[in-house]
Amino acid sequence: MINKTTIGEYRLNGVLKISNIIDTKTISTLKKEYKKYINKLLKQNKDRKKKDLGKNFNFIKNPNIPTSIHRLESHKSSYFFKVATRKIFNEIGSKLMKSKNKIHSIQFFFKNKKENLPTPLHQDNAYWCRKNGEGLSFWVALNATNKKNGCMYYYKKTHKKKYAHKASDIPGSSLVIRETPKKEKIFFKLNPGDCVIHSSKTVHGSFKNTSTNNRLAFIICFITKNSQQDKKLKKNYELNLKKRNLSRSKLIN
Repeated sequence: MINKTTIGEYRLNGVLKISNIIDTKTISTLKKEYKKYINKLLKQNKDRKKKDLGKNFNFIKNPNIPTSIHRLESHKSSYFFKVATRKIFNEIGSKLMKSKNKIHSIQFFFKNKKENLPTPLHQDNAYWCRKNGEGLSFWVALNATNKKNGCMYYYKKTHKKKYAHKASDIPGSSLVIRETPKKEKIFFKLNPGDCVIHSSKTVHGSFKNTSTNNRLAFIICFITKNSQQDKKLKKNYELNLKKRNLSRSKLIN
């Protein structure tokens, strides 16, 4: 699954596809647990939803259809956490980053066939705010995924540069990069269980779902074990997030 060639490919381009990283049974259970978690989330009262908006979940217009669910790493007894802490993810992450690592976050991203937006260009570390920016994500497809139903796309070799970001009102994307990189743009067709690993510094986004099928992805993010937070970057990010959430709360009242 991982060898010198694939490790070299990842370090050169900042992105790597791996097939069949999870099996059919795991995919089915993840989908069921996702639905259970959503149902539980939607039972929370309106004030709680406003409090968590942008931090623990996002939606576009319909509050019953979240577009992203975050902070699942705090649910250590959940099935999500059990899958994310499987040895295979840790081992691959360690080899690609040349360092021991730890889980940074566990998330779901959902593109509803009737209500969705493209994800604008960004680097994850603009959100993660780590000093060295050393981190990566396993973007695991739980449905067949392609350009038509909103797969991710990446700009190769952009993990070698820090790009300037600006505030955004797009749900789940409070920061976006100011300028499109002059690099090769690529995307992957994925079967359920396949994944794409990308560096937290690789510029990426996703297409809008224009198909008749929903698209669900399970995301596991790692950072190096000794990674430290950039306090200045974190403060700036939280200020932007607060402004953006304030703006969105007015829209959904």
